Amino acid sequence: MEKEELKQLFTGYWNYMAINAACELKLFDILENGAHDIESLLNTHGWNRTAFESLIHICEQEGLLHLNEKIELTVKGRYLVSTNPNGLYLLAMG
Repeated sequence: MEKEELKQLFTGYWNYMAINAACELKLFDILENGAHDIESLLNTHGWNRTAFESLIHICEQEGLLHLNEKIELTVKGRYLVSTNPNGLYLLAMG
């Protein structure tokens, strides 16, 4: 039990770091006005495919993004848009 709890602390921190990185990339801001496909985001911003796909996976796992044919923001993910007056963007940038 203790080992599993400790593991969750580590992975929780790793997930936070991914969310922090997504905030730094302004990913939630980009998706605020509509869904985008992965290819267009990679081409437009020059992001590394492997790292970006890992980032998207974690954000989807945390319920911040939904990935179908395109990436779209969830209601929960809207709290990480930098201009959301009720958001948690600054806390995530901690």
